[in-house]
Amino acid sequence: MNQNQREVLSKILAAVPKMSEFEQGRLYGRAEAMEEENEKKAREEKKEESA
Repeated sequence: MNQNQREVLSKILAAVPKMSEFEQGRLYGRAEAMEEENEKKAREEKKEESA
């Protein structure tokens, strides 16, 4: 993780307690979607390597 990513993460961590449950849910949902996209890309890259 580079310095910029660390700064962004620390800002998010500081903001979460101030968010409403709705906002926290949206953030969590977006994080899950990003994780699924990254996993899909990793699977596709692995599939391409083995082909």
